[in-house]
Amino acid sequence: MIVYFFLVFQLSAASDWSYEGLHGLGHWDKEYPDCGRHHQSPIDIPNNPTLDQSIFMNFNGFENTNEFSLTLRNNGHTAVVKVDSANHSVFLTGNHLPGIIFKTMQFHFHWGKDSTSGSEHLVKGQSFPLEMHIVNYNYLAYKSIQEAMKHSDGLAVIAILFETTEEDNEDLRPLIEGLEKVKSKDSECSIDSLSLSKLLPKNTRCFYRYDGSLTTPGCFESVTWTILSQTQTISERQLDKFRALCDDNGHHLIKFNNRPIQGIHGRKIYTTCKDQELWNNNF
Repeated sequence: MIVYFFLVFQLSAASDWSYEGLHGLGHWDKEYPDCGRHHQSPIDIPNNPTLDQSIFMNFNGFENTNEFSLTLRNNGHTAVVKVDSANHSVFLTGNHLPGIIFKTMQFHFHWGKDSTSGSEHLVKGQSFPLEMHIVNYNYLAYKSIQEAMKHSDGLAVIAILFETTEEDNEDLRPLIEGLEKVKSKDSECSIDSLSLSKLLPKNTRCFYRYDGSLTTPGCFESVTWTILSQTQTISERQLDKFRALCDDNGHHLIKFNNRPIQGIHGRKIYTTCKDQELWNNNF
C-alpha cells in the first residue's frame, strides 16, 4: 500500500531527492539520468509558437462530482489530490494526443517562496505564483500509471497557471480547508464538494502544447503537455496555506517546489489561439 501511494501520488522513481541540499536540483541528473536529457520540462513558452487551430481537447466527467472521490495528501514535496472515479468516468480526449483516452488520476501544485515566482512553466518570460498539474495516463495502452510514465506516449498533463487577486477564490475553499489538515508529511484527508470543472478556467479552448517530461525525478520524457492560456485566480491568504505545508522532515516548510525551466532544444511548441485571443484571455 505504501508503494502504491508513493507511485501514484509522487510520480517519481524514488524518494531520495529534494529541491535543495545534497539531493537537490543540481544533483538530479547525476542520480536520475533522464533529468539530463534534452526534452525536459518545464519550459518557457516562446514568443512565436506554431499556430494550429485544429488541435482540440475535451474534459470528460469533470463536472460529475457524485462519480468520484478526492483524497488530499501531503507527500513531503507537494499537495496532491488523488481522483478515484467510478467506472473510470473522469478522462481526457482530443486529437494530437498520443492515445484515445487519458484517465485522470491526480492533480498537484507547484509554488514559490513568494508570489514573484512559483509556476514551473513560464509564458513568454512571465512567471506565476502557482501552477496546478492534472495528471492523466494512456488508459487503453497501459495497465497502470506506473507503466505508462515510462513510455513516450504514456501521460497527458494539463497545467493551469494562477494569478493573485485580493478576494479568495471560493471554488478553492474545500481544497484550502483541507490543507489545514495535512500540514505534516504523509498526512491525508478526504475533500468534499470540490468541483473539478470549476478548477478549470472558463476558456479551455486556448492552450499551448508540446512534448516533454515529468518535472520531478525520474524526469521520464513521457508527457504530452497542455498549458491552458487563461489563468485561474487565488488570493495571497490562500497561497499561504500551501506555503505552510511541511517537507520530509515534518518541521520545515516547503518553501518552493518548482523546477527551473529547461532548454527547448528544437522542440515544436504549438498554440491553438492567435495572439489577440490569448491577450483577451489574460496574457
